[in-house]
Amino acid sequence: MTNFCLTTKQEQAVASRARALTVVSGPGTGKTEVVARRIERILYQSPLEEFRVLALSYTVQVADGLEDRLAGRLGDLHRLVDAHTFYDFALRVVQHHGTLVGLPLVPKILSRDEDRCELLAAWLDRGGYRHPADPVETFRRLDLDRAHGKETRHIEIWRRVLAEAGALDYQAMLERATEVLSLRGASRIYRGIYRHVVVDEAQNLTRSQYRLLTSLIGPPVGTHLPATLVGDERQSIVDFAGADDTLISAFEHRYSAERIELDTNFRSTQRINQITRRVASGLSIPSDTSRAHYEACGELQIAEFDSEADEGIGVASWIERQLDCGLPKEAVLPDEPTSVAPEQIAVLGRSATALIPTRDALDKLGIVHVSASTADAWVTSLPAQTVLGFIRFKNAPDHLSTRRHLARLCGKNPYEEWDDVSELFRQSPDPCLAELARIGTVSTPQELVSELHQLDIRDPDWLDDIQQISDSLTSFVDQVPVGLRSFPQFKNHIDRCQRGNPLDPGVRLLTVHKSQGHEFKSVAVVACNEGQFPDFRANTPEDREAERRTFYVAVSKPSRSLLVTRARKRRTRNGTCHTNPSPFLDWVRA
Repeated sequence: MTNFCLTTKQEQAVASRARALTVVSGPGTGKTEVVARRIERILYQSPLEEFRVLALSYTVQVADGLEDRLAGRLGDLHRLVDAHTFYDFALRVVQHHGTLVGLPLVPKILSRDEDRCELLAAWLDRGGYRHPADPVETFRRLDLDRAHGKETRHIEIWRRVLAEAGALDYQAMLERATEVLSLRGASRIYRGIYRHVVVDEAQNLTRSQYRLLTSLIGPPVGTHLPATLVGDERQSIVDFAGADDTLISAFEHRYSAERIELDTNFRSTQRINQITRRVASGLSIPSDTSRAHYEACGELQIAEFDSEADEGIGVASWIERQLDCGLPKEAVLPDEPTSVAPEQIAVLGRSATALIPTRDALDKLGIVHVSASTADAWVTSLPAQTVLGFIRFKNAPDHLSTRRHLARLCGKNPYEEWDDVSELFRQSPDPCLAELARIGTVSTPQELVSELHQLDIRDPDWLDDIQQISDSLTSFVDQVPVGLRSFPQFKNHIDRCQRGNPLDPGVRLLTVHKSQGHEFKSVAVVACNEGQFPDFRANTPEDREAERRTFYVAVSKPSRSLLVTRARKRRTRNGTCHTNPSPFLDWVRA
């Protein structure tokens, strides 16, 4: 082991002999180091025994990061650690033992919604059953219900469809792997292979993943497989994908787990640590992180601008100063370099459109940047979402799923047949969507975007959304030869724009949800207005709590410098409107 000095709580987490342990790790508390040390101790304490450690995580990035850290610490011993996502581990289980639960030797994997929609449509046609009104939306709800561990008639039907086709989708991988691990013979095999299971980012566990985990480690009675859950319920912000922040406490209760909360922030300056603690104090589970180990004061700025354009210019100028002049002296220790690389700076927004003014300002300054967002945050207005549905329709005009999805967006009966997409738009009860009838006859992406700028759509987010689509066309034209500029290619380009490429150089422009698993020296959190952050759709107490957790994650990302901004006015199709500051700013200003 290295000579890096651990805190008392970290030492307890590394040395604990509890068969069930939860390590609650707030921002910057050395979670990855503790996990690596704990696995290292487990491997070294029985050097002559043959066993492996299984490390499970929510994303490929987290699994790869842990594997890299262990390779550096353990040398050849790191090969005794299997680091997988839950889906990857489940797939391996069914590939090796799926025949025990009736699966074919090589099950077909359905990774695309289009494949699932076509399989369901064919099955319904053979049985003479009615098709769902919107297959894409049906599968979205189906996936969410299965992630929550629900049992419904529609889930049972879909399981039957998959079984008859010898196929699996992602949720089915978890379900069938859980079945395998519930068999005594199979469970003995895996409990013989692994001495310990570690789950990283446990706050993102879904109930279906939790069932797989508990099937693997066994019931709490008797001698179950030792397990360590590492996470922070306060950072659970992917409830839209089925994450359940109560599962850490459920694990503690079921397995009488020891709970250790790491109490020292090693990453952030004093001022940023104080802010994250204040934000955490407004959550249902306050933070126990009591102090910052890093002694520098840190930089905090709160800035208001007259317009969104001015906000973007202000944030871009802040970035330019950091790149040219480095961090201010109060943000670093006397012997610490002040330089900042572009990849160490991030601009975070609740939605992708909130990042557009900064992106435009960075372009004018010639500062390279890379963007990423979740698909549902890329555009926010219903007309813009319908335009994306139209692009997908142009990509596959005969696909039943895309046609019905577009009809549902237009407020029409998805079961009704239609031939003319312009007429579909024209008959929409929503006047903004009826205005889209003018795009129905376009034949190229360039014609589409040109026509979009001529539409009279009075939605407050329309202008930002259209700018997003227009900018994606600009990059599409730059990258794709003239003869290949088709709607299928444009649809694929938009998908890539949403995902981003984490290997590209430049300042990071990210939605908060896409920032998980990353940390930066300097972060700007933008568009902190009521209706933007928190999101205008957050109307229930549960939704508002989720927005507070999202803001907590955002302000915890910088280690040295934090800028929080808002614009006093926003432009809309109806003119300029005044904004109200986000209530979250009260925590920052306190």
